[in-house]
Formats: sequence, structure tokens, C-alpha cells
Amino acid sequence: MSASPRSPTWVPVAGVAAGALLAAAGLWWMNVRSLDEQIRRTRADVKKLTVGKQLPPSEQVMAYLTQRRQALERRYQQRADLVALAPSAAASSSDPQLFYQEQFHELQRTLERLAAAKSLSTPELLGFPKDVPPPETVPRFLAQVGLIREASALVIEQDLGTVISAKVEDPETILNDEGTATFLVRAPVRLRYSGSLSQLMGLLGTLGRSRPLVDLQALRITAGAAVSDLLDVELRLARYLAVNTPPPTTVPLSEERQPARTGTTRRRPASGAQTP
Repeated sequence: MSASPRSPTWVPVAGVAAGALLAAAGLWWMNVRSLDEQIRRTRADVKKLTVGKQLPPSEQVMAYLTQRRQALERRYQQRADLVALAPSAAASSSDPQLFYQEQFHELQRTLERLAAAKSLSTPELLGFPKDVPPPETVPRFLAQVGLIREASALVIEQDLGTVISAKVEDPETILNDEGTATFLVRAPVRLRYSGSLSQLMGLLGTLGRSRPLVDLQALRITAGAAVSDLLDVELRLARYLAVNTPPPTTVPLSEERQPARTGTTRRRPASGAQTP
């Protein structure tokens, strides 16, 4: 008697199908979680780029921010050029100390030539180091050399009195309201000068129009000889040296019209800088 055919077994096949379905569901769930995490991170990154509360990032916003930054950098450079001297390119060359010596000797020759042309005594230079200064101090000495040359030439050439001596003083780091160093260093000189009141007023007026800025830090006046109307004057003048001046990286929205369809609230611009 022949055996009857056995019915096909579906249980193992159903188990494999169920396992595959569960694996696919698990993989799908993992992909969903991964996408959800990517969306969360992307939203966090986009939130950092949002200008204000109602202006999401877009090509229009990016173009506006680029244009605004360029305008800020131009204005920043204009203000820096107005207030402070940038370090001389020659001073950062391979031998800044040699360049300083050349400029100092040039100052001496200039004062001698100007004084001889007016039959005056050559002003005495005080406070300069006898030895070659360290390279890191060369920029501020160059600023002081330039200020002495400019002020002395102004006095002598325009008959505004007589320069008796010029003395360099130690540099001063400028601090902000929080007591943190800024990017400006003050390079002061002390000028001893003899002239009439009208000559002194002419000198101060001309120095006030100088660019970059010449800051009058102090002024001391004493009467000269009784038979003369000349005054013995001591001026403390300073130039500002900009060192390591990074352009502004923030993009304040004040003072400029925002892009169309913004509706954002204007902010007060932030400020801040760093000193060497």
C-alpha cells in the first residue's frame, strides 16, 4: 500500500516571513529615529542662523548679511585709519631693528636741518634707548619717532615757536569699561616748547586737525622771562597704534534697513576688540 502524500509545512515559512517583517520594521524604525535626529540637529543649526525671531535663513538673507558685513568692514577700517596707525610693513620685515635705527637717524638729521634753516638750536631727543630696542617694541618707537618729527616740523616750518626737547614715554594699553585690554596702544611723547600764546593756539589747532589722530593728553604752561611774552609749554601728545586689529565679525542690524519681509526688531550693535 503506497504512502499518502504529505501536506506542505507552512509553519517554518511563516516564521521566516514574520522575522523578516520584524527586521524590516526595526530597520524602518531606526531610519525614522535617525532622520528625526538629523531634523532636530538641522533645526538647531538653522535657529543659530536665524536673524531676529522672524527671519529664517535664505539666499536673500545671506546676500544681505554679506553686504552688511562688507559695509561694516569698510567703516571699521575708515575709523581705524582715522584714529590709529597700523604697524609699518617695514617694521615687520626681516630686520625691524635696522629699520628703526634708520628712522631715528633720519629724525635727527631732519631736526638739525630744520633748526639750522631757522638759526635755532637743535631740539634734544630724550628717552630713546641707547641700545637697539627689541623687535616687538619697534612699532611703538616708530610711532613716537613719526609724531616727534611731525610736531617739530610743524612748529619750526610754520614759525609757531621753538622746540626745546622731545621725550618718549612708555606705551600704555587702552582698556575698555570692563577693564579688558583693547586693540589700541597709546604711544605718548612729551614736547617741551617755547612760544607766544597765539603761536601755541595755532599749534594746537593744527595738531587737532592731524590725521591719524594726535591726542593732547596734558598741557602745562608757565610764564617765561618777564621781558618777553613767550610761554614755556610742556605738551604730552600721543598717537594710537592699532595692533592685531580683527575686523568686526558680528552683524548688527541697526543703522541699516533690513531686507524686505522681515518684521524683525532692531538690535543695539555689539562692540569689542582685542589688544596685543
